[in-house]
Amino acid sequence: MYNSITNKFNGCTLNQFRKFVYVLSIRKYSAENEGGKYIPVYNFPYIRPFTVVNRLKLYQTVLTGISVPGGAILSQLGCVSWDTAQSTTLLGVSACVMLYGIGFLTTKFIGFIYYNPETDSVKLAYGDFWGRRKDLVMPRSDVMPLSELPTTPLDKLFVTFRRYNSKETLKLDMRFGVILDAEKFKQCIY
Repeated sequence: MYNSITNKFNGCTLNQFRKFVYVLSIRKYSAENEGGKYIPVYNFPYIRPFTVVNRLKLYQTVLTGISVPGGAILSQLGCVSWDTAQSTTLLGVSACVMLYGIGFLTTKFIGFIYYNPETDSVKLAYGDFWGRRKDLVMPRSDVMPLSELPTTPLDKLFVTFRRYNSKETLKLDMRFGVILDAEKFKQCIY
């Protein structure tokens, strides 16, 4: 099975293969949602690793919450030394702080933007604080244009995305994001 797959893509570069996989996933998603009415306009290829980091925050917090009291109990019972319990606590807490710090930058990144010309609506798919995919459907008139947004010190890392009827701020990466349909993207964002 593996050889048949690799033979199919023998003359293909890694970037061409990634584009092929993205096109297949986008076609599958747009075909599953309301008969393919939404047209994919934007794709952020690194949304999966960002959501994995956000998911790891939860797992690391649970692991630290179990290992710190467990290490203290085992130390009191004499099974492990007090130094081992302290180093377990230090490693767990420092890993949590690191993941929450990285998670601050990777949460609420927009992974996909879809546009429906029939209803003039925009659908956003982003990763939330817990690493789950969230979909937002809104009318295009609700999207605040990028020219109306205030500048922030983090504009070099990402562009903020806002709506008129909500104070929630999402993040849009213009450097590594792939614009699939430039005309419809401008209709949605600008």
